Amino acid sequence: TQIPTHCPVCEEELFYPDEEVAIYCINNLCPAQIKGSIEHFASRGAMDIEGLGESIVNQFVDLGLLKSYVDIYSLFNKREELINIERFGEKSVINLLNAIEKSKDKPFEKILFALGIRFVGTGVAKKLANHFENIENLINATPDEIEAVPEIGPRIAESVKKFFNIPKN
Repeated sequence: TQIPTHCPVCEEELFYPDEEVAIYCINNLCPAQIKGSIEHFASRGAMDIEGLGESIVNQFVDLGLLKSYVDIYSLFNKREELINIERFGEKSVINLLNAIEKSKDKPFEKILFALGIRFVGTGVAKKLANHFENIENLINATPDEIEAVPEIGPRIAESVKKFFNIPKN
């Protein structure tokens, strides 16, 4: 079989990082990328937003209710619109909004993992959160300061800086 060169969803050219087997679509506006990042953000290991699984995320993105994980927190303003979605009654909406509210109390390490920064899994997120204590300190840290954290190398430091240098993040 032939190795794909373009994303099957948005048709952007795919990115093949050196020394990795994975292939990436780097289009931030790709519907599959948007859905994946929202699903990751809401997942149990991250913000743990019960009721915001794959099928609901797909539906909300397709309806234009979610364009990024940031939009999750504006769903409170769309309560009536949510209630009117087919197979999504008032009780489901109340449960979802309660789960979203509950997610606001998650510790920094969970939030950091939820952002989906490349190479930042739960372990790395915990190390960075313990060292920097809040998002502002991490955003303002130099790559050298990030690398000074035990077990954090240049690849992770570069990935973190690259993520926070993207304006939408």
